[in-house]
Amino acid sequence: MRKALRGLLLLGITFGLACALASRAAIAQEAAGPDDSPAAQSMEGQPDTDQPPEAPAEGPTTFDLLEPGRDHVRPVEPESVLTPLPVVEDWIPQDQGDGPAPTCGSGSWLNRGRWYVQEDLVYFSDNNRKRVILATDLATNKITLSTSGSLGFAPGTRFTLGHYLGRDYLNRDESIEFTFFGLNRWSQQRGVDAGLLVTKLDPAFNNPGFIDTSTQGYSYESDFNSYELNLRLNRRLGRDRMELTRDGWVRTCQPTGLPSFFVGLRVVTVNETFDYFSLPTAPAVNSGNYLVHTHNNMLGFQMGTDWFYQDCGWRVGAQAKAGPYVNFANQESLVTQTDTTPIPTRDESANRSGLAFLGEVDLMAAYQIRRNIALRASYDIMFINNIALAPEQVSFVVTDPPIVHPGGQPFYEAVSIGLEIVW
Repeated sequence: MRKALRGLLLLGITFGLACALASRAAIAQEAAGPDDSPAAQSMEGQPDTDQPPEAPAEGPTTFDLLEPGRDHVRPVEPESVLTPLPVVEDWIPQDQGDGPAPTCGSGSWLNRGRWYVQEDLVYFSDNNRKRVILATDLATNKITLSTSGSLGFAPGTRFTLGHYLGRDYLNRDESIEFTFFGLNRWSQQRGVDAGLLVTKLDPAFNNPGFIDTSTQGYSYESDFNSYELNLRLNRRLGRDRMELTRDGWVRTCQPTGLPSFFVGLRVVTVNETFDYFSLPTAPAVNSGNYLVHTHNNMLGFQMGTDWFYQDCGWRVGAQAKAGPYVNFANQESLVTQTDTTPIPTRDESANRSGLAFLGEVDLMAAYQIRRNIALRASYDIMFINNIALAPEQVSFVVTDPPIVHPGGQPFYEAVSIGLEIVW
């Protein structure tokens, strides 16, 4: 009995599985449509053809089980499954072809050449002069004649011619350059009129040409010139970088600070003329003239450095240089006086050599007009000590031998504007 029940149960399960498989096959046949294959046509007695079977409908299919009486399987249009995203025109880089990306700035874009020149128009100020009192009015003791602490501004020029020698393995330019700085000439005149003018430089009153006169004054001239020959080592910009812009890829520089170092020889000359005069009021005949010429020829070794923040189209930075110098100074004096009795002419000269110091600091900026042309501007200060200035040589105390007073410490200021050209 148990064996019979087991047999019936197994038979029922087998029959159920067979029915399910047959039903699934029928559903699939309806979805696929009639069989138009060559095998089916021959089975139906139709002539066999060589036409390939039609491709099944493209696109995915889905089951519709919620609407009875309709096809359970229907094709789905591709647009209902995937809708293309809108194209944003602004974000599509333009086709640049097979050529390189445009260059906005490069480590080899600037300072590309063998020679360079820098030409500046300089407005130079001469300051920090020792004030020398020359004369006083004994009648009022208020009117005095004295030199000024500043000679004011005077135009000049600065010219640099350089040659690139090569580039080392650290991406630094080696160059040699010559710089001329000068053509500055200051001039100053002053005078006073009073009833009883007496020089303050003759406490013993032994020089009648400068005592008890009505007019005294001076004319002062000074000039400055500098010549430099330097070896320079300049750091260049590093590797370029690629930037994606609205118009595509652009090759641009990497802004950074660029230091440099230079050493060389420098010659500086400071020459001055000071003419101190005294005139009487008729019928007096006493008068005097004190003429002084001074020359300072400085030769020395200098070292310097500069640092610039270099962008693709501009730079800004500072430069400093200084060094010890040997100053070969001399002064020539000629004193002439007239009075009721003849007065001997005093004609003397003296030479002196000694150590001096010169230091200079410049603040500079430049803007690239073109790849090889830049507009530049700067503010400069310079300090020199231990030089002979003409007004400080005026003395009515006679010494034998004559001496040079080298205590001058002028301080210079300058503003400049100019061009840089590389070729």
